[in-house]
Amino acid sequence: MLRRLLFVLIFLQFSEFVFSQSIQVDQDRYTAQELIEEVLIQSDCITDVVVTNVSGANFTDGSKSFGYFDAGGTEFPISNGLVLSTGKLETISEPTSSLANDFHSGWDGDSQLEEELNIDSYNATVIEFDFVPNVAGISFRYLFASEEYQFDNSVTCYFSDAFAFFIRKADEITYKNLAVVPGTQTPILNTTVHPHISDNCPAVNEAYFDRFNFDAETIFDGQTKVLNAVADVIPGETYHVKLVIADDLNDKYDSAVFLEAGSFQSSADLGPDRLVQNNDAICYGESVLLKPSTATGDHVEWYRNGVLLQDETGGQLRVDTPGEYSIELTSTEGCIAQGNVIIEYYPQIDYSPAELVACGFSDAETASFNLLESASQILNPNQRTVVEEFFINRSDAENGVNQITDPENHSSGPAIVYGTVHDGFGCSEITEIKLTIASETILDAFTICSAEGSGSNSLEISDLRDHLFEENNNASDFQIYLSKNDALNEESEILTDISFSEIQQEKLYVKLLDQEACVGFAVLPIQNAGVAELPEDLVLSLCNANEEQLLLDSGLDSNASEDYSIEWFYEEEQLPQSSSKIYVSAPGNYRADVTNQNSCISSRNFEVNLIGTAIIQEVNIRNLINGYEVEIDITGNATYEFSLDDIGQFQPSSIFSNVPPGIHTVYVRDTKACDVISKEISIFGYDLFFTPNGDGFNDTWTVHGIASDYIVQIYSRYGKLYTVLDAKNARWNGKFENVDLPAGEYWFSLIQNGEVTLTGHFSLIR
Repeated sequence: MLRRLLFVLIFLQFSEFVFSQSIQVDQDRYTAQELIEEVLIQSDCITDVVVTNVSGANFTDGSKSFGYFDAGGTEFPISNGLVLSTGKLETISEPTSSLANDFHSGWDGDSQLEEELNIDSYNATVIEFDFVPNVAGISFRYLFASEEYQFDNSVTCYFSDAFAFFIRKADEITYKNLAVVPGTQTPILNTTVHPHISDNCPAVNEAYFDRFNFDAETIFDGQTKVLNAVADVIPGETYHVKLVIADDLNDKYDSAVFLEAGSFQSSADLGPDRLVQNNDAICYGESVLLKPSTATGDHVEWYRNGVLLQDETGGQLRVDTPGEYSIELTSTEGCIAQGNVIIEYYPQIDYSPAELVACGFSDAETASFNLLESASQILNPNQRTVVEEFFINRSDAENGVNQITDPENHSSGPAIVYGTVHDGFGCSEITEIKLTIASETILDAFTICSAEGSGSNSLEISDLRDHLFEENNNASDFQIYLSKNDALNEESEILTDISFSEIQQEKLYVKLLDQEACVGFAVLPIQNAGVAELPEDLVLSLCNANEEQLLLDSGLDSNASEDYSIEWFYEEEQLPQSSSKIYVSAPGNYRADVTNQNSCISSRNFEVNLIGTAIIQEVNIRNLINGYEVEIDITGNATYEFSLDDIGQFQPSSIFSNVPPGIHTVYVRDTKACDVISKEISIFGYDLFFTPNGDGFNDTWTVHGIASDYIVQIYSRYGKLYTVLDAKNARWNGKFENVDLPAGEYWFSLIQNGEVTLTGHFSLIR
């Protein structure tokens, strides 16, 4: 029931199609004898035809399970003939959407069919007959149709009704089944002939399957193509044929076999078709011998695609061209035996010879070759071909003997070996593989430019690779090594920058690659061409642009000038001068490029600044034990020197030490004395002690570094005021009301603008 529901759903999907016209069937038009003798055979070369047994359905309404069919006006592949069914004959003409499921009680199976095809049979229809052939071969055409064919349903692979065309000599008991897959002994069943349905039901002998039916000429859900049953017979002997079909396992899902009218003829069997679809075609360039298995004739004609081959009159024909070939054998009695076969050829294998180049050196007699790498040169990527076996000589390749056992590591000198190219159809070709050992090439030297002992004589890997690409047009990539052994063994490949000192004998070894395949080795000499050794870069100054000239010296030794060329640049624009020294009058960046005979360049840079007036940002005054320290903080774009109070004496340091308190002037100028600036500073201080003894040294006490607008109050530790000093009365002699005060510590307060800005104490010593 499940399979029937599935079919109904499928049928509904195709309901938009117009119903095809059904074939016509007739169970009463011919007797069984007439169906065999007058419908199926119709040949004077087959005589003494006698139907010996007929059995089939015994329906109460008189319906039969065999009879005549006429497909005229339909697309059914056989126009008319004899049909045997496992159901009512009339059911065959019903719509495909119906189910052929006829049965009645007591309709038995066939024991011989069960034994030969290993089935449990029901509803068998049988016609048996004898005949005498006057030719050496007979054949007839038929197709099998069944309700057991189920579209998109794996049950097609598991259930099948069965039929057979048994034949034997009348005086023998062993039958041969003629209803088999061509070239095999496999019986024709829906389980042995069908397309791919699912992973559980893959295609089997698909070339002989015609179609699934949805709105067809018969009730059956699927059918085979028209097939040809053939048999070798002995002229004049009597043969017995049994045509039988039956249901398997149960009496459900009927089937039928249709035999073409007039097709039971004398035959010259040329064997099964050799088709690409059947994986049985002929390899390109090969030939095949066509010969009827047993049929003979007094007159022989061969045809190719329906055209008579005038010079071919023998009993066999060797062909090397695709086509449909046929033979016609005519006996002295006028009986004609015919046979045909379709010969197809697989596509020609498209392949090319190959050349493998092993990386080697001039002193190497052999090298290791990976023969599998030849496939990329040999095979056409548009064909499904492989190259697998390899041989030392062509004879071995043709005979498939003495295969090279380790093709990935084949040790050989220069030679030619052979590979076998296989397609997916069992065809092969032999191709040559040339083995070449590429001796090393010597490349133009790679030059580095570095002063001796500079420590900068490194080789940049990117520059090395650029040089190699310029030198080798036939290589797409490179591997660089320090030694020959490293290169041969592919060890310690150089992948980063290296030092010139690491290179042995001033050469590198390069493996040349093209699409990852080796095309040889190369030796790359490395030389250090050196550079002119120039002094360090300079920073120079101009007082006035365009009014003053500076001399720029490249630093090149005049004795070596003939071996070098000089180019001058200002702000990266080349200047016309080419001498070792030039004068300039504009600020900016200058460069002298000195090039030696190996095109190595060394440079000296000059930064020329227009001197600006210095700006004093800050004067830092620090009180130290031994006096005051003054540090001048400036900004400017030149080198400056400094002076304190004496404009005639300058020093490079901006720090002055042991500076006494008081009013001072600092001076700043650039080293070229383009401009001088000054600033007055005040260093505030006071005497830490005084000795008013009249000796002329430290006789009075005062404060220093204050110009005006201040007062100083002097008092005892207990706050008694003794005197007040100001700009007009700046010194104290140690007296109070004209009386000498005793030795001891005294305190003071500095008042400016009404505020105390400093307090301290000092010693009076007597």
